[in-house]
Amino acid sequence: MNRIRKFYKILNVTNEMLHDRGYIIDQRRIVSFQQFGENFSMKKIRKQLNFITKKKDDPTEVISLIFRKELTLKELKKIRKFLNKNECLRCIFVLERDIKLKVENKIKKLSKRGFIFEIFKEEDLTINVTKSKYVSKHILLSDQRKESILKELVSKGLIKNVMQMPKIKFEDPQSRYYGAQRGDLFEIIRSNEISGIGLYYRLVV
Repeated sequence: MNRIRKFYKILNVTNEMLHDRGYIIDQRRIVSFQQFGENFSMKKIRKQLNFITKKKDDPTEVISLIFRKELTLKELKKIRKFLNKNECLRCIFVLERDIKLKVENKIKKLSKRGFIFEIFKEEDLTINVTKSKYVSKHILLSDQRKESILKELVSKGLIKNVMQMPKIKFEDPQSRYYGAQRGDLFEIIRSNEISGIGLYYRLVV
């Protein structure tokens, strides 16, 4: 895959991912492959793909999408200042290279201060993992909906507490795509010709 096509795929998948999480997408990011080749420079492509946006239903929820070849401690310090300035606590890093241990440790420390960092390699975002015909529809539930579902399951005697829920890993591609955190709840819609549509629930751990 050549660089132009790779980054065009990444642009589309990140647009879809943020849209599916409920964020506003700048219409200037929605372009054809021809427009992408004309308007984006491969020499500064990562800088052009950087993006900050808000949720449609809650403008206080801000997320930043940041592209880098490599994330260094120096870069992380600059990014933290940028996030603070824009009152942004959530950040998605899209990187060409793996992060080093010292950077990973710094990210863990920042996470304890309220920041949420997500790290993707570029190749992870050339395919939308939710579009596979073998993957059931996953819906990340709001806290209010989650509590309602858990209360219903307990009242019916199906579970005694939340830890008895079937699990899905925090590292699962679906969890990562939707930005799920540990303790979140997915509603999964499955259908087949015999039993029809069924709803299932998975706790993120």
